Amino acid sequence: MDCIENKDNFNALKNDVEKIATKYFASLHRLSKTVKSKKSEAIYIKRVKSAYETLDDLEKQFINNEFFYQEYPDWWKKRYSKTTYYRIKKKSMMDFLEAFNSAQ
Repeated sequence: MDCIENKDNFNALKNDVEKIATKYFASLHRLSKTVKSKKSEAIYIKRVKSAYETLDDLEKQFINNEFFYQEYPDWWKKRYSKTTYYRIKKKSMMDFLEAFNSAQ
């Protein structure tokens, strides 16, 4: 699943990371329910976690809050201007996708 077809397109980046997050949670669920496909599910989960660990703390915060644990909508509004939010989010998505695509 190579992503970053158009790394300048914010929505394409967002969609790619959303797909990874959705598949990550589906993999966790399937891994807990069945023996079938356990190896491929475990590899996928490891790949996501590995990519996440390459990020700096700010990027981790953005990826986590925006795609994996979305319990706090608008969590960023008290800390960042809209422009800064989108700039950091885009860089975070690009770095995450690059690391995900490079992960083994």
